[in-house]
Amino acid sequence: MLEFIGFLLLGLLKFLGICLLVLLMLILLILFSVLFIPIRYQFHGEYHPASDTQTRIFAICAQVQWFFRLLSVVFSYDTTGSKIQVRICGLDLERLRKWKQNRGKKKAKKQAQSSEIEGQRKEESEICDAIDFSETIQNEENETTIEELQSEEDETVIEELQSEENETEVETPQSEEDETEIETLQREKDKTKKKEKQASVITKISIKIKSMKEGFWQKWQSLKKQKEGLQEQWNSIQKKIKWLDAELHDEMNHVVLAVIWKEACNLLHHYGPRKMQVNVSFSMGDPSLTGKLLGGIALLPAVYQKNCFIIPDFEAEKMFADGEFRLKGHIRSCHLLFGFLRMILKPEVRKTYHKFRTKNP
Repeated sequence: MLEFIGFLLLGLLKFLGICLLVLLMLILLILFSVLFIPIRYQFHGEYHPASDTQTRIFAICAQVQWFFRLLSVVFSYDTTGSKIQVRICGLDLERLRKWKQNRGKKKAKKQAQSSEIEGQRKEESEICDAIDFSETIQNEENETTIEELQSEEDETVIEELQSEENETEVETPQSEEDETEIETLQREKDKTKKKEKQASVITKISIKIKSMKEGFWQKWQSLKKQKEGLQEQWNSIQKKIKWLDAELHDEMNHVVLAVIWKEACNLLHHYGPRKMQVNVSFSMGDPSLTGKLLGGIALLPAVYQKNCFIIPDFEAEKMFADGEFRLKGHIRSCHLLFGFLRMILKPEVRKTYHKFRTKNP
């Protein structure tokens, strides 16, 4: 019995060990594929101006793929518009999205048709019920209208009698004494109104003077605050300038910048295009300007490769450019990781990082 239990335990441990090894191998496979399998890129562009025989052509295409086109992205732009195409394992995501949309629309149509049939049946049954109900309501309304007409006639007769009684009442005329009292009261009211107008004008003038004083005082205070704010900003700018001057003259920062420049050049060497084809002809409309532009282009090292043809036209009277280019290369993330590790292992880089992290200009 003990031997059987031990055999079972060993079998379980063996199974767990195999599962852990498989998981470890998968993780290592994913890690090494991300680090060492390159991301390949390709750029293609062409431009041909309009002429008597053809229309203007302008097109750019960029393609990025990884792991034998397991994942690929294509971006294209021309005179008609731009387009992005993403493929995973050869499947176009845009087509999958459209297929799902069409499938959902078909299901929605079927549901809508079934719901319409059920709705028509319900409407027919409701119409029949409504007809029966309306007939009963009409019979009841005919009975109630007769009673309402009789009660309304009685109410109109009573209202006519009350209006006649009110018209017969006569207002008593006012006496002469009342008229004189009213005239004296109106005169007194006119005098008080004049006094109130004079007082209101004086109060308005005083209020305006006070508001002008307060406005001038507020403006003066705001100018003082602006002056103080500008002084603080100027002081902070001076501090930053002094801090930058001190950092630029620091020898440790010079060493760190040299390390960063070296790693950046290394990355450009690995990530730059491995194949390049350029065929361009151009003119600035003036021979002197064309020569100057050609001298500026000649300063670029990429111009001196084998498949790079740049042809100036010194005889053209108008400015134009015509040509196409192709670039191919690949990127490995391991170069970026190794460069980052080399930078971290330098003590100067670590010291400057901690210095910038703790200090503020």
